[in-house]
Amino acid sequence: MSKILVSLMTIALVGVLVGGGIYAAFSDSEMTADNTLTAGTLDIKVGTDDPTTESIAVSNVKPTDSGNAATWPVNNIGSITGNLTIALGAITNFETTLTEPESSAGDTTSGATQGELGTYLQVAVWLDVDESGTWNTGDIALNSDASTTTSTGVEPLPYDALDDYDSDSYADVIVMTADDSGAGGTDEFQFMVDYEFPNDANDDRAQNDSVSFNVTFTLDQA
Repeated sequence: MSKILVSLMTIALVGVLVGGGIYAAFSDSEMTADNTLTAGTLDIKVGTDDPTTESIAVSNVKPTDSGNAATWPVNNIGSITGNLTIALGAITNFETTLTEPESSAGDTTSGATQGELGTYLQVAVWLDVDESGTWNTGDIALNSDASTTTSTGVEPLPYDALDDYDSDSYADVIVMTADDSGAGGTDEFQFMVDYEFPNDANDDRAQNDSVSFNVTFTLDQA
């Protein structure tokens, strides 16, 4: 009887120990620390400063003149690849003063924004992809009808009247890869504006006139 009682007490004690949570088995745990998610960046840099300080300022232009009005390095200094859109704003012609030679050439407009220079001045707007400074294979011209031409090394650089570029936009004109080389990095291309002022029988109408427009560079996530 005493042996049975002892056995029952032993079983009851074991049950209490197990049920009370004292019983343990092998275990292990791991924790990862400082987990982070960081947003990337899109940052279009035009010229040497960000934000840009570039602008075209060519004065005393006359018939037979030609030259380069803009050579701006353009680079994606962010960490995400983007599609670049370039938009030329409205072309505004300014009639500074209606001079006697202008009148003699048949210029009858005298309104502040009725100048004629944009009609006579020819420009070529293009992307110097290889940064060679010359129009060659792979470079991209922005045409005055809002289309583009990629050079095959044969066709000449296309010029057209500046007025014909009025409010043109070139969507996704080039893919700009992320800059992995650090601040500044390597220029993706050079934005170029070349001009020429051809002789014309009535080009005196443009004397003392000026023309103005904006260029907007927009980089969107690819």
